[in-house]
Amino acid sequence: MNSYQIETEIDDDEYEQFLNEMYGDINVCGMTMSSGYVLKHMDTIAFDIGKSEYETSLDNDNPKYGCGQCHEPYDDEDEAENCCKTPCETCGELYEDEGDAEVCCTIPCGICGTDHDTEEEAMSCCDDGEPTEEDDEIKD
Repeated sequence: MNSYQIETEIDDDEYEQFLNEMYGDINVCGMTMSSGYVLKHMDTIAFDIGKSEYETSLDNDNPKYGCGQCHEPYDDEDEAENCCKTPCETCGELYEDEGDAEVCCTIPCGICGTDHDTEEEAMSCCDDGEPTEEDDEIKD
């Protein structure tokens, strides 16, 4: 399962507010205006470029990651990567397929293929408890 970085998107009002907090009010021909308002309405290209660069800086400073399956957001990339994986109950190894996790630490019977928790159970599954040639192959 592949995690992915979630890109931060802010709206124009949020960026305008950031500019206002950063640069405050400015004086234009004797009129006091907010710096965000002036840039947004006087130079839309500079405003859009600045907003894009600000979003990128937010992504770099505090990246968020999404699970590739359920899209749940996480602060940690490994958590996002392992979100929908199933752990083996015995060893804890993570699997994308739940069925793989269920048979991770099991041993199949050499005759019928039934999975067992121990080698002893697998060897005695289809016989009277005496090891067979098929059971010996399991050990190898």
